[in-house]
Formats: sequence, C-alpha cells, structure tokens
Amino acid sequence: MIRAVRQNKGLELEFVIDKLADIYEPRDARLWLFSRRRLLDDQVPAELIQQGRVDEVLASVNQLLDGVHL
Repeated sequence: MIRAVRQNKGLELEFVIDKLADIYEPRDARLWLFSRRRLLDDQVPAELIQQGRVDEVLASVNQLLDGVHL
C-alpha cells in the first residue's frame, strides 16, 4: 500500500513537471517546484504534492498556462 501511494505521488509529480515544461526550461521548472509560490499562499509546490494536495498545485500551474498571474 505504501509503495502504491509513493508511486502515485511520483506520477502526480511527473504530470506537474510535464505541464511546467510548457512554460519553463527544466532548471526553472525545478526552481518553481521547490520554491515558495505566491499563488499557493507562499507554500512550496513539491511539499503540497507530497501532502496529497496536487489539485492545488495543478490549479496554480493552469493559471500560469492561461496567463493569469495574480
């Protein structure tokens, strides 16, 4: 069960990285994932994914993709 949860989080992280690749170069995408983000109430996207809150991270990425910068 634990392995399945880790695998799922890994797949979610890959999905977010894939979406970020439409906006950023790999180095910048990594920086985005591991830095506090204003759109996420100053939380770190990678930590949110680890907590199972990938939908919040994806919503933020989708805002970036749509050009909505708050």
